[in-house]
Amino acid sequence: MSDSTVKSQPSKAKQAVPAQGKAVRAVPGRQKRRGAANDPAAPAELKQLAAEPSPRSTWRSWFYALSSWSVSLIVHMVLLIVLALWYVALPVFQMPQMVAVAERPQEFLTQLLDQRQTPAMSIAPRGALSQSTSAQASHSAPITGAAPQVKMDPSTLNPNIQGPRIGPLNVATMAAGTFGLDVSEEAPGDPQSVVDNIDEAMDRLTKEILLMLSKGPVLVVWLLDESESMKDDQQEIRNKIHRVYQELGLTGATKGDALLTAVASYGSQLHFHSRRPSSDIKQIQQWFDQVPIDNSGEEKMCLSIGRTIRYFRRFAKRKRQMALILVTDESGDPQGNASLLEPTLQEAQQAKCRIYVLGREAVFGYPYAHFRWTDPRTGIVYWLRVNRGPETAFVEQLQTNGLWRRYDAHPSGFGPYEQARLAWKTGGVFFMLPSPEVNLVHRDDRKYALSRIRPYMPFLGRRDEYLAQRNQSRLRSVIWKVINDLNPYDPNKAKYINLRDHFSINPQEFRRQAQREIAKSVMGIKYYSAAIKALEEAKQERERETDPRWQANYDLIYAQLLAYRVRLYEYGAYLEYFMKNPKQPRIKPPRPQLTVTFWDIRTRAKTITGEKTASEIRRAREALQAVIREHEGTPWAARAQWELRRGFGIHLMQDWDDPRRGKNVKLPKL
Repeated sequence: MSDSTVKSQPSKAKQAVPAQGKAVRAVPGRQKRRGAANDPAAPAELKQLAAEPSPRSTWRSWFYALSSWSVSLIVHMVLLIVLALWYVALPVFQMPQMVAVAERPQEFLTQLLDQRQTPAMSIAPRGALSQSTSAQASHSAPITGAAPQVKMDPSTLNPNIQGPRIGPLNVATMAAGTFGLDVSEEAPGDPQSVVDNIDEAMDRLTKEILLMLSKGPVLVVWLLDESESMKDDQQEIRNKIHRVYQELGLTGATKGDALLTAVASYGSQLHFHSRRPSSDIKQIQQWFDQVPIDNSGEEKMCLSIGRTIRYFRRFAKRKRQMALILVTDESGDPQGNASLLEPTLQEAQQAKCRIYVLGREAVFGYPYAHFRWTDPRTGIVYWLRVNRGPETAFVEQLQTNGLWRRYDAHPSGFGPYEQARLAWKTGGVFFMLPSPEVNLVHRDDRKYALSRIRPYMPFLGRRDEYLAQRNQSRLRSVIWKVINDLNPYDPNKAKYINLRDHFSINPQEFRRQAQREIAKSVMGIKYYSAAIKALEEAKQERERETDPRWQANYDLIYAQLLAYRVRLYEYGAYLEYFMKNPKQPRIKPPRPQLTVTFWDIRTRAKTITGEKTASEIRRAREALQAVIREHEGTPWAARAQWELRRGFGIHLMQDWDDPRRGKNVKLPKL
């Protein structure tokens, strides 16, 4: 019912009253008296009686008037209250919030756990995080999409022609070129629960299982990632299973077969180590010991979750609740996750299975992390890539650092999108384990305060919902266009975006290589100028954007483009300078086995372009400092600080390598 409907009711009541009468109910006999008082032919006695009503008729008049008014008031008040309640309740269904699960009363948990005489740590309740409604494209490496490819002329890369000279090029006045914008449970869980270690995660899981046991029997299925990198975590969990059962047993909750446990693991294949669940602790620990190491490098996460739930749900009949605990350090197969996430979620919801994840933090705006691996035979170190994230349905940050693809590991403050969504939509929890991963390349162990990053919560709706929101926004579409055009994992674009970072010591070969890279840097500068112009034209959309996450995306990417344009200019200028003023290479390597030498590109604070780029450097620096200031304590600010520390200058340093690198070596799949 609308407000206009309520307001129209009094007018209907007025229309029901005769025009010549008063707005009171008629008393029997009174209409005759009033009619007689106005009738010239009526007897005088009757006229007098009608003109001077008796006290009894006056009392009746007020009584009926008051009764009518009271009834009308009560009816309208009831209608207004119902309308208010209906109006207030409506947004709850239109804009669902990530709140703590209503069926987890903390007081009840505390009361039960305080009765146990155990060494378990006390913990804070689940965080109630609000969901930001912002944030798909497809994901053929980190990103794909329908955006057109970068239009660059490959003929300029012919090694037989003279490359364009940097000379007095002014990036501030450089032509921008063409930049097309044809871009195309009822009880929610906790998608971000930060824990300090496995111990704390196990304590919180104990509380979750205890609460489920208070409502009936429970089946817990452990699903373990078979990666070699997960063996330490698996062993630690295996050794703590006994304590979990012991703590639960002290409450009497695990009497008999109230709590059953099963174990499965996955890599390229799914393995059920328990054909039937059990309550025998020793048997459960033996199942953990049977988990193999999968060296294929394939991790079919969503497929394995769905099949595991489908297999074990037969043992969760007769009101037995079901929970699946996923232990992994990466998201695995991106194509499988994109196609199977929603069917997997539907499988879990139909089985009423909560999904808990013991996982790692996603890299900020980037699907990958890299780990150092040392060849035991040669001692040569390799960087191996794993699929860890990103924290959003599709990447929202640049995949290049301005010269080549990213290798950083900036923490995002959130878990990988697929894992966080599965936990949230099934009433589970994503436990974000710390990352003391000593072999992680460019490791960054910083932690963000929840109060600072809560407004930047990723959108955890379906991918098609994400796409619809992004495509409806000109600002977000432009940002995606830039990210997609600068995708270093697209083979057609990588040859222009990934610039050479190693150059030959031989002067003639160096010149040929440098000329090719100078040509690419000139084209790159033109594209950066076009992208900067497009973002500046969308500045008004930035002011109208309400989601802090997309505001920060715009601010950081705009500042990075300014910085990358200057750095790319310096790159080309330095190569040209080096051709005229080459350094003399050292002859003796630092170690005897390092016999391959080359010039390696490094960044630095000092520039050689001087006043040519001074104003542009100031502009880039101010934009990066604005990101730090406006988004303090967030991954966007951390990334901006990193860009400033890199400096804007470029230089070449002699480096050495082992000639055995890449020969007769079988790289493991993490």
